[in-house]
Amino acid sequence: MLKSIFDTYKLINGNCLIIYKHLLDAFQECDSICAPYKNIVAVFFHDLMQILTGYIFKNIELHQKIILPELAGARYNVFPYIDYEDIRMGFNLEKNFYTLESNKQRSCTYKIARNVLNIGLRKKSIALTTNAGCNKIFDVRYKILHPQLSHIYIENQDKQLSFLIEHLCKSLEAIELTSDIKSLIALTKKHIETHCGLKEEFLSADMLVTGTTCKRQNRFLAAQAHRQNIPVLDVWHGEADGILDEPIIGYGELLYPDYILGYGKVKNWFLNARYTKPLYPIQDHILSNSNIVRRIHTPEKIIKALDSIDNPALMYVPTGFSGLRNYGPFRALPDFHYKHWQEKVCSLFPNVILKWHSKFVLDIKDIKTDGIIEKRRFEKVYQNADVYIFDYCSTAFSIAAATSKPIIYLDLGIRNLTKNAQDAIRKRCIYVDLRQIEEKNIYDAVMEQKNKEFVNEYTCKFCLADHDEKREVTVKKTIKAII
Repeated sequence: MLKSIFDTYKLINGNCLIIYKHLLDAFQECDSICAPYKNIVAVFFHDLMQILTGYIFKNIELHQKIILPELAGARYNVFPYIDYEDIRMGFNLEKNFYTLESNKQRSCTYKIARNVLNIGLRKKSIALTTNAGCNKIFDVRYKILHPQLSHIYIENQDKQLSFLIEHLCKSLEAIELTSDIKSLIALTKKHIETHCGLKEEFLSADMLVTGTTCKRQNRFLAAQAHRQNIPVLDVWHGEADGILDEPIIGYGELLYPDYILGYGKVKNWFLNARYTKPLYPIQDHILSNSNIVRRIHTPEKIIKALDSIDNPALMYVPTGFSGLRNYGPFRALPDFHYKHWQEKVCSLFPNVILKWHSKFVLDIKDIKTDGIIEKRRFEKVYQNADVYIFDYCSTAFSIAAATSKPIIYLDLGIRNLTKNAQDAIRKRCIYVDLRQIEEKNIYDAVMEQKNKEFVNEYTCKFCLADHDEKREVTVKKTIKAII
């Protein structure tokens, strides 16, 4: 099973990286003719990766016949549009297209506004987007705005689009997916044209505080803010910073901020990364503490060896399934493979608690396990286990690493970890590189390390800053310093 997983994943990632490279080339070409920050590739980079690599992902799954029955005939009428039937039968370009993000985004924005409320030195105005992790942090009054842009105005749109299409054709030819080029180009054009307008919409604010710019509406707002010389602060989520060297961090999270408020102690780590390359200059990378990690972490406690715990309660914490929203690179295995892998872990460790991911798209009964299935958030239930099992570096992993409990890390190579992060994970965990051993030897490889002495460099390096401030205090200071 593992060999087929790794072979398929290598093929998916390789093809997705070809798309990424050609989009970078298109970005450079468009940058010579576009208005500052209104590069059509930059604005739609994440959308293009989701559409095109999602197509690649599904095409490979169809070819290898590794599609879960629950997904085989499912139809998808929202972004990123493509389902398995579209590839089998041809695209329906009359599918529904959304001009704005969902109402869920707006409710998140209002929730923040309710919590953040009242930030105003001389009534300066701050525009807030999706959840930026700002809860009850301000003691001075500001004017709070909740902007939404119905569209994005792109100068030289037709010329930029022609550059983009030229590079998309080259990328699809390079991976020998020429049969659907016309349909993919038509779908891409329709998506972009749906979200572009003929008239520029303006923001009225002294600053924009945003969550992830992987969200389209946040990108629109940040791009427009830059055009008006409004500073942009991106407040990161995930409880850790400097973990992943992946394209999505560069073209997504690092796309538009002037300032990043991250975590830990590794400042500007992305400048030396292979894939995490910002498309535009960043003025400052501010470091802060993860509140939950700060609360849990007790550095004086010795992390227990696995062999020192009698009848330990084990909790397996996988990531979610992708359903029809699969894309790459370095994001997720095909659901077919990941389902069978989860069942393998549950069979290796009988009665393990399976921590059900909140984004799972399959019914619970579909996973074969003898243990309890836990559906609550990890931070609510992490104390119910003596030992954790991970195969994916996630927010939950950063929380688990801050405890004094042993962790088994079964590395499938799903995420592309930075070298510093991988070294820290090896020291903090019973680490098994599944690419280096036979499947039958997984359990033995774990038990060979049952007396391992753990060193936790992960928490202090990637989750906790050099100061002892709560994150809200750091956010507040940062905003005051900027405006």
